[in-house]
Amino acid sequence: MSKKSSSDKLQKKIVLFSAAGIFIISTIVATVSILPLYNQLISEQEKNLVFAATTKSMAIEEFLARSKGIANQITSRTKLRQKLAAYNDNEISLEELLPFTRKALGDALSGSEEVLGIVRLDSNGQSIIQLGMAIPRKSWPIPENNSNNILLEGPVRLNENSYLVIGAPIIANNSKRVGTDIVLFDLIKLQRIVEDYSGLGDTGETIVGMVEKGQIFTLTPTRKSTTQRTTPVDEGSDLGNALILAINGKTRSNQIWT
Repeated sequence: MSKKSSSDKLQKKIVLFSAAGIFIISTIVATVSILPLYNQLISEQEKNLVFAATTKSMAIEEFLARSKGIANQITSRTKLRQKLAAYNDNEISLEELLPFTRKALGDALSGSEEVLGIVRLDSNGQSIIQLGMAIPRKSWPIPENNSNNILLEGPVRLNENSYLVIGAPIIANNSKRVGTDIVLFDLIKLQRIVEDYSGLGDTGETIVGMVEKGQIFTLTPTRKSTTQRTTPVDEGSDLGNALILAINGKTRSNQIWT
């Protein structure tokens, strides 16, 4: 073998090793440079998701507060309270009370897309009138006689759909409790909150669920759901575990949690 041939082979090896070295060094440099940026992007994404989840939770809290406000408005109509107080004191008959009550509560029912049913109770907790969708008696949240607090029950599942039931005491001008309104709310507003995917990217979503009689249900359709009805969730699934953890340990909204 000639000296020139050996020299050419050596030169090729040097070039190959040099190229390999440059590639390795470039890869290391690129990795070292990109890794902090990647970690930063992951951190920012996590912050965005936490912010989105917090925003959703606040929106649901506002939904519940607004529902309480609507129920309170129904109970606060002065003439209705006066008529009910007069009925409790046997000053007027049920026949005299009903026409006025039916009209006023009917207006409240038709004036809100969220209110689906109303039951008015007298001071003894007896039903005077029921309008709209029937509310099972077992789901009536009735505040104690000495309490003026508004109570929430639910979500209540009727015909495979979920609803919110609110019990609002009717307080006269003299601060005397004269009755209770039981109001059934649709969860359409809650569904709109859940279906707003702002800040959640292409796959993220808010899931609202409940536990009833040992079973877990989603209250609103998931992002990939093909049905508008509530659906059961496997308790052993990742979603089931997350919902149980949220409901048992971190919920701030009765049984509802995002």
